[in-house]
Amino acid sequence: MTKTALLIVDVQKGFLNETTKHIPSLVEELISSQNYSLICATRFINHNNSPFVKWMGWKRFLKTETNDIELAFSCPNSVHIFDKTTYSSLTPHLLEILQEQDIDKIYLCGMDTNMCVFMTASNIFEHGIYEPFVLSKYCSSHSGEEFHEAGLMLLEKAIGKDHIL
Repeated sequence: MTKTALLIVDVQKGFLNETTKHIPSLVEELISSQNYSLICATRFINHNNSPFVKWMGWKRFLKTETNDIELAFSCPNSVHIFDKTTYSSLTPHLLEILQEQDIDKIYLCGMDTNMCVFMTASNIFEHGIYEPFVLSKYCSSHSGEEFHEAGLMLLEKAIGKDHIL
């Protein structure tokens, strides 16, 4: 029997704007559908020595900015939450949980399609164990619709057109 995971990528208050404000309620629909063997969510947390600060001057999502890093959806206790400091959500701790739960397929949703969702889906694909699927309707980019669309176009090349749902 196929075991599936839902991976909710960085649906955090700091990423909400006009382009992304619809995502939290869609994520809540996915959670309540109970279609997944495992549900995980990630939170991006920046730090003072990160490449984001050092090379881009981007100082948002620091641990002191708790409003930015808070999840923007109602998160039941059954959801496993992972903090991360990189674009990709494929952390050693997440890999451990996926292996323990004997997961076969991972369905991704969240923010930003062109960055964290893209990097995570690509890393899952390259890992070669879990088949990645991106739920395009349940993703967005806080940089705008054109970045979301660009992310989907790149994902088609990176993980295959049939893996973008």
